[in-house]
Amino acid sequence: MLEKHRGTSVLIVEDSATQADQLRFFLEKHGFLVTVTCNGKEALASLQQHIPAVVISDIVMPQLNGYELCTAIRKDPRTAHLPVVLLTALSSPRDILLALECKADHFITKPYSETYLLSRMESILEMIRLRKNGQIPEASESDIYFQGEWFHISAARQRILDLLISTYESMVQRNQELLTAQNELRESNLKLELAVDEATTAKQQAHLMLEELSRRDSAIRKTNEELHLIHSIESLINQNNDWQSLFRLVSEKLCNARQFGIRDFVRISLTELDNNAADNKVCLQDACCHQCELPSAVIEHAGPVSMSCHPTGAAAGKITIPLLAKNKIVGVLCCQIETGYQLNEQQRELLSSLGRQLGMALENIRLYEEARALSLHDPLTGLANRRYLDISYANQVARSKRHAQPFSLMLLDIDHFKLYNDNHGHGQGDRILIQVADVLRDSIRSTDLAVRYGGEEFLLLISDSKADAAFELAERIRLQIAGEIGVTISIGIADYRANDSLDTQILRADTALYKAKHAGRNRVEVE
Repeated sequence: MLEKHRGTSVLIVEDSATQADQLRFFLEKHGFLVTVTCNGKEALASLQQHIPAVVISDIVMPQLNGYELCTAIRKDPRTAHLPVVLLTALSSPRDILLALECKADHFITKPYSETYLLSRMESILEMIRLRKNGQIPEASESDIYFQGEWFHISAARQRILDLLISTYESMVQRNQELLTAQNELRESNLKLELAVDEATTAKQQAHLMLEELSRRDSAIRKTNEELHLIHSIESLINQNNDWQSLFRLVSEKLCNARQFGIRDFVRISLTELDNNAADNKVCLQDACCHQCELPSAVIEHAGPVSMSCHPTGAAAGKITIPLLAKNKIVGVLCCQIETGYQLNEQQRELLSSLGRQLGMALENIRLYEEARALSLHDPLTGLANRRYLDISYANQVARSKRHAQPFSLMLLDIDHFKLYNDNHGHGQGDRILIQVADVLRDSIRSTDLAVRYGGEEFLLLISDSKADAAFELAERIRLQIAGEIGVTISIGIADYRANDSLDTQILRADTALYKAKHAGRNRVEVE
């Protein structure tokens, strides 16, 4: 069939792009060459360039309708015998008479089946063959009066017959579709009756299922509330870099939400924290209520359990949630739960997820603090660096102005350190720097600051002290370093003056240091 129609050209005139594309696809599938125009004027312009084998046109279109297009085609000697198929949803007798009046060849009503359209195309192509062989009778003319209108019909008898037959076939097709729809409706009615019976049974089953759905809905709402709680805590975790405030917020969230059976937050305890604060180092066994091993999963004691880590509370159940970071337990979270409360598997997974989130947050805080400490301290000696000095100096000046308290700045330099490095090597020189740093660190108060200023130079920021008190401290440090380490140092001291900056005070201390070196080294000078 495809080879039979290959190369047969068809002009489609259709203002609906969707219907035009459907018709084009069908015809091209059967081998036709298809051109599409969207109105009568475009169709006439296309016919000036190329005359197809068949024109298929809609009737209701802007500018030129289908009847007017067919009339124009018949008036042009080049296209007078061109077969025209009117494809439309119109199907009244008047529409058929108008089609005869404009000498249309076929009249197909929408919707149509592809099989029927293909049969019409076969008939049209056969009529083209007959016309070429001179087997079509000449045109005849007649006037028809219908519903108050005269219609002048001058089409050939065969064309009239073709148009009427195509209209009849279209009506038969529509009638067949109606019969099919009736049969389908009858079957649908039977199915509907069966569906009504099934619906009655289903209604009874639905009534039985309603209570189950209600129970499930309640469980889903509870789960959603638990998920919302975990997500809100995770949001807090992502927004906090301080573990103490983080634990306080987590405690408030867990206790106020009253989820997972939790009625009281006991404690979050860590295996490792900042060693500088005595209360940060927690005995994990005590925190875990004397459990022998760290839990790797959520442990639940439905209770009643008397917890040593919360001795004042009433006896209750307990859950212990491990805090994991990179598969390592960094702490635990202990909570009191209602006596006899049992966690389900989903709740255990949610609490485990919370433990992992908290564990990673703790690890991130630890790494952040380590990075922060490294950025503010000299890696060799562990003393503060220039960045830390800038921050501390600004705070010291603010305290001095607020409380009218003096402070001093001491600049220290190891004498002949370059020569010492040349004679003993840089490794031994680094050891001397570390030993000097240890002496300085041990010699000052917690309110003072020791800084490695650069190379073999050190700086001490001495709070609440004027130059005379700082001088005594400097002498003790000088003598201790000379006696214990075997090297000498020179020291310059400058008091803070109103409107001093760090650079100006260092400059005056450096001037005093220069005086100490110029006077023979291993001595202390005050500005």
